[in-house]
Amino acid sequence: MLLTESLIHTLVENSAITNIQAIELIRIAAEVKVEVATAAHESKGRMQESLALLSKMASSFESDQN
Repeated sequence: MLLTESLIHTLVENSAITNIQAIELIRIAAEVKVEVATAAHESKGRMQESLALLSKMASSFESDQN
């Protein structure tokens, strides 16, 4: 996750994508996580941990917008 967040921050810093696009990308990743976890019968606890990390990642980009 750290590598992914660093990559997305680099894309934003280099103007390859906007902050808004970064947030949307993370939102889509969260939706996909739910779908994959549900299909794989992953525990709700594990899924929530992943979603919490994605939420923190999105928050870092949201705070950069302000």
